[in-house]
Amino acid sequence: MKKLLDSGADPNKRSGDEKRTALHWAAFYPFPNPKLGDPPKLKALLSMLIDLVNRREVDINSKDINDDTPLHIACMRSNNVAIPILLSCKDVLINKRNKHKGWTPLHRACQNDNERVAELLMKKKPNCLKRCNDGMTPLHLACQRGHDRIANVILSLCSDEDRIKILAAKDKNSYTPLHIACEKNDIELADILLKHDADPNMFNEKNLTPLFIAAKSGFVKILKLMLKRGPIDDIKKCTDNHKHNALHIACKGGHARAVKLLLEYDAAEITACNKDGLNPFEIAIKKEQKDAAMAIVNSEKWRDALMNVTTVKRKKKDVVEAVFDCCYKANPDDPNFEFLEDFDSEWLNNRIAPVYSIQNDCLHILANSPNADLLQHPLATALLDLKWKRYGKILYYSKLMFYILFLILLTSFALTVQSPNSNLCMKVFENDNDTVIDCFPGKKVVVLALLLVFAFAFPFYMIFYDIQGKLEGIRTPFNTPWRTIYKTITMAAGHLRLDSLLHQDNQINSPDVQYPVVAFSLLIVFVVLMPILFINLLTSLAVGDIVQEIEKKSDTYRLRLKLEFTLPVEKFLRFK
Repeated sequence: MKKLLDSGADPNKRSGDEKRTALHWAAFYPFPNPKLGDPPKLKALLSMLIDLVNRREVDINSKDINDDTPLHIACMRSNNVAIPILLSCKDVLINKRNKHKGWTPLHRACQNDNERVAELLMKKKPNCLKRCNDGMTPLHLACQRGHDRIANVILSLCSDEDRIKILAAKDKNSYTPLHIACEKNDIELADILLKHDADPNMFNEKNLTPLFIAAKSGFVKILKLMLKRGPIDDIKKCTDNHKHNALHIACKGGHARAVKLLLEYDAAEITACNKDGLNPFEIAIKKEQKDAAMAIVNSEKWRDALMNVTTVKRKKKDVVEAVFDCCYKANPDDPNFEFLEDFDSEWLNNRIAPVYSIQNDCLHILANSPNADLLQHPLATALLDLKWKRYGKILYYSKLMFYILFLILLTSFALTVQSPNSNLCMKVFENDNDTVIDCFPGKKVVVLALLLVFAFAFPFYMIFYDIQGKLEGIRTPFNTPWRTIYKTITMAAGHLRLDSLLHQDNQINSPDVQYPVVAFSLLIVFVVLMPILFINLLTSLAVGDIVQEIEKKSDTYRLRLKLEFTLPVEKFLRFK
């Protein structure tokens, strides 16, 4: 180097595609000359060049094609030997921005994870607020690259005033360094920023705070760091453009652990509503985020969140069941109907409540939703039983008694009425029939079978009864109700014998039956329908599992019918 300079070589001569000077290449160490890999030799070379700088023969701030100075190059290459020598020159521009990205030497240092280079630069008090073309400060760049040690050096060595400013500085996306750390889920970096008093409630252009970003992505560890730092009161006041708080955002993303953490620290109002009037629990239900909804239901604040549960009844079965469990398990002897019956307190205290629509009744909504089997839940059953006892029971059994009375009178009339073609007196018989059902597993099948037999026996008796034949002593299968029942049973077993169904009197030109169309139509229905019904009964007796499933569905259907009967009666009696 000395010989070249003595021979008149120009130290400012540029070479390479980057148009760099000898000072640039010396700062670039170890490329392009591997022989310069020995630091003492490099140090001697740089000292000679610095002497030229001091004599104004070499420009310490000369720029290559990218506007990078030798200090830029040294910082980019983490050249710990060249940087102190370059910084020792009083004319070096430590805040010079290059043309390519607008980076200062400190930006270049933050590009690499070299703590020593950052310390050397920070001791020279550079402008830490200098921004590159993307609007990023050196701290932004360190956070973006995940260089937490560099970030710590910058924050530790800058002035208190600069520290406050760079922590609040925003890039072109209006992100603070803490926004970037939270978005990248860099726990160590976030911890460093928070220790230096970074504000977790700073908003970006989308009105998202760093805490919102962590809640949105479900980054629980970073979220916990920010909640510990607080202040909680300020966190609770923050909302985005849609008036979502942190709990809304966590529920929307379905992050159950984040929801639990926010509730644990009381960092968001559980009853707060967004622009659409939905609280966090309703957001979880709307977005079908079961885990987030369950986290709220299982928390101590479930009662506050569930003040409006209409949407729940139409959604996830597990969530609805959990809500019902909360209301029931607290006191099974006195279940809480607050979230099922809007007028619970009024009508239990015999007060007059405003008229309401049956369509909005919780049980009605539940009965017409995919979760209809939840009507069998103890809470729903208890409420329905209470409504039934207060309103439906009296009217139902009154109607049933009137119907039974009508049926008895109609049956008695049908069995005793005289044939329209007969002018003979009929004898009225009184029959006392006692039905005893023994308690055995197939009792329901037996009862149903007997009902089927009776259903056909009485019409057979009325159609085939021949009073003329009875007076003449001709015995037919339908002379008495008991013979008719017996004959119907044998017919069900397959013994039809058509000739026994016809009249056997001696009258000339007498018809076989009085009502041929009705009689033979009834016989056809009997022959087709009776075997099918009996086979179904026997099958249901043999296959228990199927019966249990059918019984479960029938129980739900029974409750729905009971509900459909009770609600109109309740509305009429309650608000009359």
